Amino acid sequence: ATSSVTDTNFEQQCADFQRLDRLDGQNKGAFANPMSIADSLKRYYRLCRKTLFSVSLEVLCPMASPAMLGEVVHELNRRGIHVAIVSGYDWTQVSGLSRMRQAVLVPDSAPVQAAPLSEIRLVHHYHEIEKAVASGRLHAGDSVLFNGGTMITFRKIASGKRKQKSYTITPSVVKAIEEIKSKFSITLGVYTDEASLDSYAAGVLIATVNRHPNVFDHGFAWAGIDTAIGNLVPTLTTSWTGLEGTKRFEHHWETHTQNRPNIALPVATSPGMVAVEIGPRPAWQSADTDLQAGAKAMISSDL
Repeated sequence: ATSSVTDTNFEQQCADFQRLDRLDGQNKGAFANPMSIADSLKRYYRLCRKTLFSVSLEVLCPMASPAMLGEVVHELNRRGIHVAIVSGYDWTQVSGLSRMRQAVLVPDSAPVQAAPLSEIRLVHHYHEIEKAVASGRLHAGDSVLFNGGTMITFRKIASGKRKQKSYTITPSVVKAIEEIKSKFSITLGVYTDEASLDSYAAGVLIATVNRHPNVFDHGFAWAGIDTAIGNLVPTLTTSWTGLEGTKRFEHHWETHTQNRPNIALPVATSPGMVAVEIGPRPAWQSADTDLQAGAKAMISSDL
């Protein structure tokens, strides 16, 4: 994502995405005729002159075991797709997958013995890295992605473009992250919650990652650009720096603890739905919940 999009042309990129999205809604555009995986791969190889198609998987299902994920990888290999990365917040889910052998059945070719996948550990705040090393969960050589929004500071008594133009990542923050990386011999990158990232914050992240490739080995992992990104405007009480609901806890949030603070999410509910409070246990497992069988609930998937 960072190779062609820069902080200087990002506003135009957002406008282009919105224009294409409107056209796609009118005439079905590029997705009018979905192709099979095999046909898509053949076209990819022909147009891009590549010999292998690789994907990155982010694990969000808490019930996905390493064995199940291994079967997913093998099935993708059977369909001609190489898995380059598997990442997750629950590190036990991805542990050991890098030892898998991948024989990718490339269309119209002999099976390709592809490189092993990389295991990426996801955390919310870069402060969590030191705690993970101290507890023995993170070791030299491991790869970590943290939410890049935790690096951004801004004027809190401001709104609109005044707040957006105050978004900054200070050299001291980058220096602190570089010291963590060097001290523990790990590789780093950043991700973001795309739905809560505005174009100004995205530009700041892109510029920082591009300026410090020695710090951010894995770059800026952007799962997808929301076409509404240009419409996100901060107010006095909101900011769009990619943190979603966890921003209120700043560095006190810990991804891997069972003692995370409870958070009542301010979600807009539709008729028949209720907003539930997320804490150490799902609300429907709590003894004092008033959620009844058959009820519909909206919860935050990143908590």
